[in-house]
Amino acid sequence: MTRLQPDILIVSESEDIPALARSGLEQDQVPGAPPLLLDSSHAAWIGNISTKGLGVFAFDDYQLRPLHVDFTDGPIWCAPFEITGPHGRRFDLLAVWSYNRRDKRNLGGNAVVHALQKFGPILRSPDLVVAGDFNSSELWKSDKPSGFRATNVALTTRALVSAYHVVTGEKFGQESRPTHYWQTRKRDGRSYHIDYVYVPQSWIDRGVSVTCGEFDPWVK
Repeated sequence: MTRLQPDILIVSESEDIPALARSGLEQDQVPGAPPLLLDSSHAAWIGNISTKGLGVFAFDDYQLRPLHVDFTDGPIWCAPFEITGPHGRRFDLLAVWSYNRRDKRNLGGNAVVHALQKFGPILRSPDLVVAGDFNSSELWKSDKPSGFRATNVALTTRALVSAYHVVTGEKFGQESRPTHYWQTRKRDGRSYHIDYVYVPQSWIDRGVSVTCGEFDPWVK
């Protein structure tokens, strides 16, 4: 993962921090890639299964600070952070691995909407990023509270836009690049665009680029 040279990395279905430490990833570094640090300023994890949770990692001069610690009554798994970086950069991040209707704690079966309602008072920065695996698509057309349309409305109400869709000009549900190859994991099998990065419109105005991983290195 460090080959991507990330500043912030959001990983769904991640092992927990002790498991990552035992794996030796901190020592197994790619030349030229930022170091993976597993201290509390650079790594956070939430979940109830040590092999499958939500991991958030900060690299180089970026650091993260959890804004909430008790997730027993919140959506699985959405976590709010304050991110600080070089040159005084700061923004809030709501990292997402959404269980939606599979988690009975989610209000209306929508993890992102529930998280925005629950964590809204502590997400105070004028710059908010909501990013991760939403497990939701406009392809599954639904006007229910659990559907993607409700998610998109909740995010646009906070003046956030999907970076991918703004940059590519593609419509929701008509994405040319999938982020998930389902079941068969084949290039021509069932695939969906279910991962998103929502950023402030002001970031788009300053210039944003977007890329999606290629099939061969990630799936094949």
